[in-house]
Amino acid sequence: MTIVHAAAPIESPHTLIFFIATMACLVFTLIPQGAKRGLSWQRKVYWGGTFSAALCAFIASMPRLTTGLILAFLAIFLMSLSAYFTSQYIKIGNRVIAFHSVNYSSTDIGDSGDALRGEEPYGATVSAAKMWWLLVVCTVIAAVSVYGYLFDGDELRYGLLGLGLLVGIGALIGCGDGMRQQRVARGQYVPFGIVTLISAGIVTVSYLTAYSIALRSTLPKR
Repeated sequence: MTIVHAAAPIESPHTLIFFIATMACLVFTLIPQGAKRGLSWQRKVYWGGTFSAALCAFIASMPRLTTGLILAFLAIFLMSLSAYFTSQYIKIGNRVIAFHSVNYSSTDIGDSGDALRGEEPYGATVSAAKMWWLLVVCTVIAAVSVYGYLFDGDELRYGLLGLGLLVGIGALIGCGDGMRQQRVARGQYVPFGIVTLISAGIVTVSYLTAYSIALRSTLPKR
């Protein structure tokens, strides 16, 4: 009797209806992609679809209030994350919050001959600060696998994978910064220090080694 009662909300008609409505709202958020309408219109469509999907997900979970709130939060969080990394849809007041900036000019990027300035963004649209704070998140994810292995010796493959990611992150970014003759961490010392602590110095050693080799290879021969 208890099993039948617990399964009833899942099998109820309103759950199926609002689940389909949730999917339809999420599909609705794809309409702005490639649209020639203004950015303001695109934002309205995207966020209208996002919040409608969250509301439908919440209703579909009723009477399970906690489940509904969790699903609604996840819908908004994941769509916000997608908007941050792929669009200019997040706007608070007059400020647009996005991983890729459209405000850089050629003078912001600078000439490749300006050595060791620490101001050059990663690419034409990603600032050094955004990139290094993203690396903090990536380091946390990789470090979890390494530390997890320390407490569970049976998960060696995950520990090695995490260790490889930490070394790879440092080597890849260090090589790029060194070849472009930028300052260490392009002047982003706070996130660089956090990455050092989280990775127990693994990323730092890998970064500085690759940075030193790459920088030496680009400097004029004497």
